[in-house]
Amino acid sequence: MTKKGKKVYYGYKGHIGVDRATGLIHHASFTPANVHDSQELGNLLTGREEAIFADKAYDSAVRKRSCRKKGVFYGIQEKGRRNRSLSVRQRAMNKRKSVIRNLVERVFAHLKQWHGYRRVRYLTFSRNKFQFLFLCMVSNVKRTISLMDA
Repeated sequence: MTKKGKKVYYGYKGHIGVDRATGLIHHASFTPANVHDSQELGNLLTGREEAIFADKAYDSAVRKRSCRKKGVFYGIQEKGRRNRSLSVRQRAMNKRKSVIRNLVERVFAHLKQWHGYRRVRYLTFSRNKFQFLFLCMVSNVKRTISLMDA
C-alpha cells in the first residue's frame, strides 16, 4: 500500500533504466507499491553512466554531490522544499531535463498502448514480476527491430 496525496494505492511498481542513445531498457525492476522510487535508482544504473535523468522522486542532495564527484551529469529534476519553492531558472531547467527523461515515459506508453499493460493481471508478486520483465524484453526486441530498419 502507498499513498499519493490522500488517495491510497495497492499494488506494484515497475522501474526501468533506459539507454539514452537507443531507447533500449538496460535494467528493470519490479517492487511492491510501498517501496519508494528513490530506493530503486541504484538497481537501475549500469555504473558507466555519463548522465542520469529522472523525475523529482529521485532528487537528493547526497545523490547530487555523489554524481558530481564521479563526473556524472545530474539531470534529475529538482523539487521544491517546504517553505522554498522552485525558482524560475529551476523550473526552466526541469523542463529541459524532462525532454530527455521522456524516453522512459515512451517505454511505459508503449507497454500500455500496445500490450495493454495498465494493471497487473495476477495475484502473486512473482507472476506479475515475470510478466513485467517479459514485456520489457518484448519492448526491447521491437525497439531493436525498428533501430535496424532505420
